[in-house]
Amino acid sequence: MRRRPLFRTSAVLAGLALGASLLQVPATAQVAAERPEVGPSTPGAVLSSQSLSLGSADRLPGMPASDKAHQQLAAISIERKLYDDHDWVTVRPTLAAAPRSADEQVYVFVGLGHRVDNTCQLQAQRATRTTVGERTSEYLYYLGESDYNARMGSRPDTPYTCGVAWVEPADSSAQLDGLIGAPTDAYAAPRLAFGKVTLLGANQKKLRLVKGVWTPYSVTVRNTGTLAVTGLTLTGSGKKVKVRRASSSVTVAPGKTATLSLQVRHGGRKKKATVRLAVSAPLGVKATRTIRVVRTKAPKKAANGRYVGAGGRVKFRIRNGRVTGFSATTTTRCEASNDTQSTYNFPRVKVPRHGVVVASRKGSASGSRWTSSLQMRAVGKKVTRGHFGYHFYTPGVPGSSCSATESFKARRVGK
Repeated sequence: MRRRPLFRTSAVLAGLALGASLLQVPATAQVAAERPEVGPSTPGAVLSSQSLSLGSADRLPGMPASDKAHQQLAAISIERKLYDDHDWVTVRPTLAAAPRSADEQVYVFVGLGHRVDNTCQLQAQRATRTTVGERTSEYLYYLGESDYNARMGSRPDTPYTCGVAWVEPADSSAQLDGLIGAPTDAYAAPRLAFGKVTLLGANQKKLRLVKGVWTPYSVTVRNTGTLAVTGLTLTGSGKKVKVRRASSSVTVAPGKTATLSLQVRHGGRKKKATVRLAVSAPLGVKATRTIRVVRTKAPKKAANGRYVGAGGRVKFRIRNGRVTGFSATTTTRCEASNDTQSTYNFPRVKVPRHGVVVASRKGSASGSRWTSSLQMRAVGKKVTRGHFGYHFYTPGVPGSSCSATESFKARRVGK
Protein backbone atom coordinates (compact mmCIF):
# COMPACT_ATOMS: atom_id res chain seq x y z
CA MET A 1 0.00 0.00 0.00
CA ARG A 2 1.38 3.38 -1.00
CA ARG A 3 0.46 6.72 0.60
CA ARG A 4 -0.50 9.28 -2.00
CA PRO A 5 -0.42 13.09 -1.86
CA LEU A 6 -3.37 15.42 -2.14
CA PHE A 7 -5.18 15.23 -5.47
CA ARG A 8 -6.86 18.48 -6.43
CA THR A 9 -10.16 17.81 -8.15
CA SER A 10 -10.95 19.84 -11.24
CA ALA A 11 -13.98 22.10 -11.44
CA VAL A 12 -15.67 19.52 -13.69
CA LEU A 13 -15.20 16.70 -11.23
CA ALA A 14 -16.30 18.84 -8.31
CA GLY A 15 -19.47 19.68 -10.20
CA LEU A 16 -20.18 16.02 -10.93
CA ALA A 17 -19.73 15.14 -7.27
CA LEU A 18 -22.51 17.53 -6.31
CA GLY A 19 -24.91 15.22 -8.07
CA ALA A 20 -24.59 12.86 -5.12
CA SER A 21 -25.69 15.47 -2.58
CA LEU A 22 -28.96 13.61 -1.95
CA LEU A 23 -28.39 9.92 -1.29
CA GLN A 24 -30.50 7.52 0.75
CA VAL A 25 -29.06 6.44 4.09
CA PRO A 26 -29.58 2.69 4.57
CA ALA A 27 -30.67 1.22 7.89
CA THR A 28 -27.14 0.00 8.64
CA ALA A 29 -26.01 3.63 8.93
CA GLN A 30 -28.43 4.20 11.80
CA VAL A 31 -26.82 1.74 14.23
CA ALA A 32 -25.50 3.72 17.22
CA ALA A 33 -21.98 3.09 18.46
CA GLU A 34 -21.33 2.28 22.09
CA ARG A 35 -21.19 5.36 24.30
CA PRO A 36 -17.54 6.48 24.50
CA GLU A 37 -15.85 7.26 27.78
CA VAL A 38 -15.53 10.90 26.69
CA GLY A 39 -18.60 12.22 24.93
CA PRO A 40 -20.04 15.55 23.85
CA SER A 41 -21.52 16.13 27.32
CA THR A 42 -18.18 15.63 29.10
CA PRO A 43 -17.05 18.95 30.62
CA GLY A 44 -14.58 20.69 28.31
CA ALA A 45 -15.00 18.11 25.52
CA VAL A 46 -14.31 18.94 21.87
CA LEU A 47 -14.68 16.77 18.79
CA SER A 48 -11.26 15.32 17.97
CA SER A 49 -11.96 12.90 15.11
CA GLN A 50 -14.61 11.19 13.00
CA SER A 51 -14.15 7.84 11.33
CA LEU A 52 -16.04 5.54 9.00
CA SER A 53 -15.25 1.97 8.00
CA LEU A 54 -17.56 0.85 5.20
CA GLY A 55 -17.94 -2.51 3.50
CA SER A 56 -20.35 -4.55 1.40
CA ALA A 57 -23.08 -4.33 4.06
CA ASP A 58 -23.13 -0.54 3.64
CA ARG A 59 -23.90 -0.44 -0.09
CA LEU A 60 -26.34 2.07 -1.48
CA PRO A 61 -29.58 0.62 -2.87
CA GLY A 62 -29.08 -0.72 -6.40
CA MET A 63 -25.31 -0.86 -6.10
CA PRO A 64 -23.01 -1.99 -7.58
CA ALA A 65 -24.20 -0.85 -10.99
CA SER A 66 -21.16 -2.44 -12.67
CA ASP A 67 -20.17 -6.12 -12.77
CA LYS A 68 -16.49 -5.24 -13.28
CA ALA A 69 -14.42 -5.85 -10.14
CA HIS A 70 -12.05 -2.93 -10.75
CA GLN A 71 -15.09 -0.59 -10.67
CA GLN A 72 -16.38 -1.87 -7.33
CA LEU A 73 -15.48 -0.89 -3.77
CA ALA A 74 -14.69 -3.82 -1.51
CA ALA A 75 -14.21 -1.47 1.46
CA ILE A 76 -13.17 2.05 2.39
CA SER A 77 -12.12 3.83 5.56
CA ILE A 78 -12.36 7.57 6.10
CA GLU A 79 -10.81 9.33 9.09
CA ARG A 80 -11.12 13.02 9.82
CA LYS A 81 -8.87 14.50 12.51
CA LEU A 82 -9.73 18.00 13.73
CA TYR A 83 -7.25 20.65 14.82
CA ASP A 84 -7.70 24.29 15.80
CA ASP A 85 -7.80 25.71 12.27
CA HIS A 86 -7.64 22.74 9.91
CA ASP A 87 -8.49 19.08 9.36
CA TRP A 88 -6.51 16.08 8.14
CA VAL A 89 -8.62 13.56 6.23
CA THR A 90 -7.19 10.12 5.48
CA VAL A 91 -8.99 7.96 2.89
CA ARG A 92 -8.11 4.27 2.30
CA PRO A 93 -10.20 2.73 -0.51
CA THR A 94 -9.92 -0.95 -1.46
CA LEU A 95 -11.23 -2.07 -4.85
CA ALA A 96 -12.56 -5.54 -5.56
CA ALA A 97 -9.74 -5.84 -8.11
CA ALA A 98 -6.81 -3.68 -9.16
CA PRO A 99 -7.01 -1.79 -12.49
CA ARG A 100 -4.81 -3.57 -15.05
CA SER A 101 -4.35 -0.56 -17.36
CA ALA A 102 -5.04 3.15 -17.61
CA ASP A 103 -8.31 2.35 -19.38
CA GLU A 104 -9.56 0.60 -16.23
CA GLN A 105 -8.75 3.46 -13.86
CA VAL A 106 -11.73 5.06 -12.12
CA TYR A 107 -12.34 7.94 -9.70
CA VAL A 108 -13.17 7.26 -6.06
CA PHE A 109 -15.22 10.07 -4.50
CA VAL A 110 -15.72 10.58 -0.78
CA GLY A 111 -18.20 12.97 0.78
CA LEU A 112 -19.16 14.00 4.30
CA GLY A 113 -22.35 15.73 5.26
CA HIS A 114 -25.39 15.87 7.50
CA ARG A 115 -28.38 13.61 7.52
CA VAL A 116 -31.66 15.31 6.66
CA ASP A 117 -34.66 13.01 6.97
CA ASN A 118 -33.57 9.96 4.96
CA THR A 119 -30.92 11.66 2.86
CA CYS A 120 -27.28 12.65 3.28
CA GLN A 121 -26.70 16.30 2.35
CA LEU A 122 -23.03 16.43 1.40
CA GLN A 123 -20.96 19.44 2.49
CA ALA A 124 -17.41 18.17 1.96
CA GLN A 125 -16.14 16.07 -0.95
CA ARG A 126 -12.93 15.00 -2.67
CA ALA A 127 -12.02 12.65 -5.54
CA THR A 128 -8.87 10.75 -6.46
CA ARG A 129 -8.04 8.56 -9.43
CA THR A 130 -7.12 4.94 -8.75
CA THR A 131 -3.70 3.54 -9.66
CA VAL A 132 -2.86 0.78 -12.12
CA GLY A 133 -1.90 -2.43 -10.31
CA GLU A 134 -3.14 -1.34 -6.85
CA ARG A 135 -6.30 -2.50 -5.07
CA THR A 136 -5.67 -0.47 -1.94
CA SER A 137 -4.33 3.08 -1.72
CA GLU A 138 -4.08 5.77 0.92
CA TYR A 139 -4.73 9.45 0.37
CA LEU A 140 -4.03 12.17 2.92
CA TYR A 141 -5.84 15.49 2.53
CA TYR A 142 -5.00 18.70 4.38
CA LEU A 143 -8.03 20.92 4.72
CA GLY A 144 -7.39 24.44 5.93
CA GLU A 145 -9.92 27.25 5.93
CA SER A 146 -9.03 28.22 2.35
CA ASP A 147 -9.50 24.60 1.19
CA TYR A 148 -12.94 24.47 2.74
CA ASN A 149 -13.99 27.81 1.27
CA ALA A 150 -12.63 27.08 -2.22
CA ARG A 151 -13.56 23.44 -2.71
CA MET A 152 -15.44 21.97 0.24
CA GLY A 153 -17.85 24.59 1.52
CA SER A 154 -17.57 26.10 4.99
CA ARG A 155 -16.10 24.06 7.82
CA PRO A 156 -19.13 22.76 9.73
CA ASP A 157 -19.97 23.93 13.24
CA THR A 158 -21.44 20.53 14.11
CA PRO A 159 -20.07 17.01 13.49
CA TYR A 160 -20.84 15.34 10.19
CA THR A 161 -23.57 12.72 10.61
CA CYS A 162 -23.12 10.74 7.38
CA GLY A 163 -20.45 9.80 4.89
CA VAL A 164 -20.55 8.47 1.32
CA ALA A 165 -18.02 6.88 -1.03
CA TRP A 166 -18.78 6.18 -4.69
CA VAL A 167 -17.05 5.25 -7.93
CA GLU A 168 -17.29 6.99 -11.30
CA PRO A 169 -15.56 6.24 -14.59
CA ALA A 170 -13.07 8.74 -16.01
CA ASP A 171 -15.27 9.67 -18.97
CA SER A 172 -18.71 10.15 -17.34
CA SER A 173 -20.56 10.85 -14.12
CA ALA A 174 -22.30 7.49 -13.95
CA GLN A 175 -22.22 6.04 -10.42
CA LEU A 176 -20.79 2.52 -10.63
CA ASP A 177 -20.77 1.65 -6.92
CA GLY A 178 -21.46 3.39 -3.62
CA LEU A 179 -21.19 2.88 0.14
CA ILE A 180 -22.76 4.99 2.88
CA GLY A 181 -22.71 5.09 6.66
CA ALA A 182 -22.63 7.15 9.83
CA PRO A 183 -19.29 8.20 11.32
CA THR A 184 -18.13 7.30 14.80
CA ASP A 185 -17.25 10.45 16.76
CA ALA A 186 -14.33 10.65 19.16
CA TYR A 187 -14.04 13.44 21.69
CA ALA A 188 -11.10 14.79 23.65
CA ALA A 189 -11.41 16.51 27.00
CA PRO A 190 -9.17 17.61 29.85
CA ARG A 191 -9.53 15.83 33.15
CA LEU A 192 -8.05 17.15 36.37
CA ALA A 193 -6.75 15.11 39.30
CA PHE A 194 -5.13 16.18 42.54
CA GLY A 195 -1.58 15.07 43.20
CA LYS A 196 0.53 15.69 46.28
CA VAL A 197 0.08 18.50 48.77
CA THR A 198 3.58 19.44 49.93
CA LEU A 199 5.27 21.72 52.44
CA LEU A 200 8.88 22.58 51.61
CA GLY A 201 8.93 19.63 49.21
CA ALA A 202 7.64 17.05 51.75
CA ASN A 203 4.32 15.28 51.11
CA GLN A 204 1.59 16.12 53.62
CA LYS A 205 -1.14 13.59 54.37
CA LYS A 206 -2.69 16.13 56.71
CA LEU A 207 -2.21 19.85 57.18
CA ARG A 208 -0.62 20.87 60.49
CA LEU A 209 -1.58 24.48 61.17
CA VAL A 210 -0.62 26.98 63.84
CA LYS A 211 -3.76 28.88 64.80
CA GLY A 212 -4.13 32.28 63.20
CA VAL A 213 -1.16 31.98 60.83
CA TRP A 214 -1.33 31.44 57.08
CA THR A 215 0.69 28.33 56.15
CA PRO A 216 2.01 27.98 52.57
CA TYR A 217 1.62 24.64 50.81
CA SER A 218 2.08 23.57 47.19
CA VAL A 219 -0.57 21.54 45.36
CA THR A 220 0.17 19.46 42.26
CA VAL A 221 -2.64 19.10 39.70
CA ARG A 222 -2.35 16.63 36.83
CA ASN A 223 -4.21 16.68 33.53
CA THR A 224 -5.16 13.01 33.07
CA GLY A 225 -7.34 13.77 30.05
CA THR A 226 -6.65 13.93 26.32
CA LEU A 227 -6.89 17.69 25.74
CA ALA A 228 -4.77 20.57 27.04
CA VAL A 229 -6.34 22.93 29.56
CA THR A 230 -5.52 26.57 30.30
CA GLY A 231 -6.47 28.55 33.38
CA LEU A 232 -6.66 26.70 36.70
CA THR A 233 -8.31 28.07 39.84
CA LEU A 234 -7.78 26.56 43.30
CA THR A 235 -10.29 27.16 46.08
CA GLY A 236 -11.07 25.54 49.41
CA SER A 237 -13.51 25.57 52.29
CA GLY A 238 -13.82 24.11 55.77
CA LYS A 239 -15.36 24.85 59.14
CA LYS A 240 -13.16 27.41 60.92
CA VAL A 241 -10.53 26.91 58.18
CA LYS A 242 -9.81 29.57 55.58
CA VAL A 243 -8.21 29.01 52.17
CA ARG A 244 -6.90 31.74 49.91
CA ARG A 245 -7.97 31.51 46.29
CA ALA A 246 -5.09 30.82 43.87
CA SER A 247 -4.88 30.67 40.08
CA SER A 248 -2.52 29.77 37.27
CA SER A 249 -2.62 30.84 33.62
CA VAL A 250 -0.28 28.10 32.35
CA THR A 251 -1.42 25.56 29.76
CA VAL A 252 -1.30 22.00 31.07
CA ALA A 253 -0.89 19.41 28.32
CA PRO A 254 -2.30 15.87 28.67
CA GLY A 255 -0.21 13.88 31.14
CA LYS A 256 1.51 16.99 32.49
CA THR A 257 1.19 18.77 35.86
CA ALA A 258 0.91 22.27 37.25
CA THR A 259 1.76 23.46 40.75
CA LEU A 260 -0.43 25.96 42.58
CA SER A 261 0.14 27.75 45.87
CA LEU A 262 -2.18 26.87 48.74
CA GLN A 263 -2.48 29.21 51.73
CA VAL A 264 -4.44 27.80 54.68
CA ARG A 265 -5.25 29.25 58.10
CA HIS A 266 -6.90 27.62 61.16
CA GLY A 267 -9.10 29.89 63.26
CA GLY A 268 -11.30 27.57 65.30
CA ARG A 269 -11.25 26.06 68.75
CA LYS A 270 -11.43 22.44 67.62
CA LYS A 271 -8.06 20.82 67.15
CA LYS A 272 -9.12 18.68 64.18
CA ALA A 273 -11.02 19.65 61.05
CA THR A 274 -11.19 18.96 57.33
CA VAL A 275 -10.84 21.19 54.29
CA ARG A 276 -12.34 20.51 50.88
CA LEU A 277 -10.12 21.62 47.99
CA ALA A 278 -11.42 22.20 44.48
CA VAL A 279 -9.49 22.94 41.30
CA SER A 280 -11.44 24.12 38.28
CA ALA A 281 -10.88 25.17 34.68
CA PRO A 282 -13.09 26.71 31.97
CA LEU A 283 -16.10 24.79 30.59
CA GLY A 284 -16.89 23.05 33.87
CA VAL A 285 -13.72 20.97 34.25
CA LYS A 286 -13.26 20.30 37.97
CA ALA A 287 -11.69 18.01 40.58
CA THR A 288 -12.03 17.92 44.38
CA ARG A 289 -10.11 16.52 47.32
CA THR A 290 -10.70 16.46 51.07
CA ILE A 291 -7.73 16.60 53.42
CA ARG A 292 -7.52 16.52 57.22
CA VAL A 293 -6.39 19.52 59.26
CA VAL A 294 -4.74 19.39 62.69
CA ARG A 295 -4.08 22.45 64.85
CA THR A 296 -0.61 22.40 66.38
CA LYS A 297 1.37 24.57 68.79
CA ALA A 298 3.81 27.09 67.42
CA PRO A 299 7.40 25.71 67.36
CA LYS A 300 10.28 27.31 69.21
CA LYS A 301 11.02 30.77 67.85
CA ALA A 302 14.03 31.08 65.55
CA ALA A 303 17.02 32.26 67.57
CA ASN A 304 18.80 35.49 66.76
CA GLY A 305 22.31 35.07 65.43
CA ARG A 306 24.56 34.24 62.51
CA TYR A 307 23.87 31.06 60.47
CA VAL A 308 26.06 29.09 58.08
CA GLY A 309 25.11 26.15 55.85
CA ALA A 310 26.07 24.13 52.76
CA GLY A 311 29.74 23.98 53.72
CA GLY A 312 29.92 27.73 54.15
CA ARG A 313 28.32 28.57 50.79
CA VAL A 314 25.11 29.84 52.45
CA LYS A 315 25.24 32.62 55.06
CA PHE A 316 22.58 34.78 56.72
CA ARG A 317 21.40 36.23 60.01
CA ILE A 318 18.15 35.97 61.89
CA ARG A 319 17.32 39.12 63.80
CA ASN A 320 14.00 39.86 65.54
CA GLY A 321 12.09 37.25 63.54
CA ARG A 322 13.56 38.17 60.15
CA VAL A 323 16.13 36.61 57.81
CA THR A 324 18.64 39.28 56.81
CA GLY A 325 21.86 39.43 54.80
CA PHE A 326 21.18 36.17 52.98
CA SER A 327 23.84 35.12 50.44
CA ALA A 328 24.44 31.89 48.53
CA THR A 329 27.53 31.04 46.50
CA THR A 330 26.63 28.32 44.02
CA THR A 331 27.02 27.08 40.45
CA THR A 332 25.31 29.02 37.70
CA ARG A 333 24.39 26.94 34.65
CA CYS A 334 23.58 28.64 31.34
CA GLU A 335 22.37 27.23 28.05
CA ALA A 336 25.00 28.93 25.91
CA SER A 337 28.05 29.22 28.20
CA ASN A 338 30.16 27.28 30.68
CA ASP A 339 29.22 26.86 34.34
CA THR A 340 30.40 29.60 36.70
CA GLN A 341 30.45 30.21 40.46
CA SER A 342 28.32 33.16 41.47
CA THR A 343 27.10 34.72 44.71
CA TYR A 344 23.45 35.70 45.02
CA ASN A 345 21.61 37.72 47.65
CA PHE A 346 18.02 37.67 48.87
CA PRO A 347 16.27 40.59 50.57
CA ARG A 348 15.06 40.58 54.15
CA VAL A 349 12.10 38.31 54.80
CA LYS A 350 9.95 37.58 57.85
CA VAL A 351 9.95 34.24 59.71
CA PRO A 352 6.28 33.49 60.60
CA ARG A 353 5.30 31.89 63.93
CA HIS A 354 5.21 28.43 62.34
CA GLY A 355 8.84 28.88 61.24
CA VAL A 356 8.19 28.21 57.53
CA VAL A 357 9.63 30.74 55.10
CA VAL A 358 8.38 30.69 51.50
CA ALA A 359 9.31 33.84 49.60
CA SER A 360 10.00 34.88 46.01
CA ARG A 361 11.08 38.01 44.18
CA LYS A 362 11.18 38.98 40.51
CA GLY A 363 12.44 41.87 38.44
CA SER A 364 13.92 43.03 35.15
CA ALA A 365 17.01 44.89 33.99
CA SER A 366 18.28 45.86 30.52
CA GLY A 367 15.57 43.84 28.80
CA SER A 368 16.20 40.69 30.82
CA ARG A 369 14.03 39.14 33.50
CA TRP A 370 14.92 37.31 36.68
CA THR A 371 13.19 35.46 39.50
CA SER A 372 14.57 34.21 42.83
CA SER A 373 13.08 32.17 45.65
CA LEU A 374 13.96 31.23 49.23
CA GLN A 375 12.41 28.48 51.32
CA MET A 376 13.37 27.13 54.75
CA ARG A 377 12.12 26.01 58.15
CA ALA A 378 13.70 27.93 61.04
CA VAL A 379 13.14 26.49 64.53
CA GLY A 380 15.33 27.36 67.50
CA LYS A 381 18.99 27.40 66.43
CA LYS A 382 18.54 25.19 63.34
CA VAL A 383 17.36 25.71 59.78
CA THR A 384 16.20 22.67 57.77
CA ARG A 385 14.76 22.05 54.29
CA GLY A 386 16.41 25.17 52.94
CA HIS A 387 16.37 25.87 49.22
CA PHE A 388 17.46 28.89 47.17
CA GLY A 389 16.76 29.29 43.45
CA TYR A 390 17.53 31.86 40.77
CA HIS A 391 16.54 32.05 37.11
CA PHE A 392 17.53 34.65 34.50
CA TYR A 393 16.58 34.96 30.82
CA THR A 394 16.13 37.46 28.01
CA PRO A 395 12.73 37.16 26.26
CA GLY A 396 13.04 36.28 22.58
CA VAL A 397 16.73 35.41 22.80
CA PRO A 398 17.43 31.68 22.36
CA GLY A 399 20.03 30.24 24.72
CA SER A 400 19.84 33.16 27.16
CA SER A 401 18.49 31.16 30.10
CA CYS A 402 20.66 30.74 33.22
CA SER A 403 19.75 29.17 36.56
CA ALA A 404 21.25 28.43 39.95
CA THR A 405 19.94 26.33 42.85
CA GLU A 406 21.25 25.44 46.30
CA SER A 407 19.64 23.18 48.90
CA PHE A 408 20.95 23.54 52.42
CA LYS A 409 20.72 23.03 56.14
CA ALA A 410 22.15 25.68 58.46
CA ARG A 411 22.95 26.13 62.12
CA ARG A 412 23.62 29.06 64.35
CA VAL A 413 27.35 29.74 64.71
CA GLY A 414 27.38 33.03 66.56
CA LYS A 415 25.54 36.11 67.63
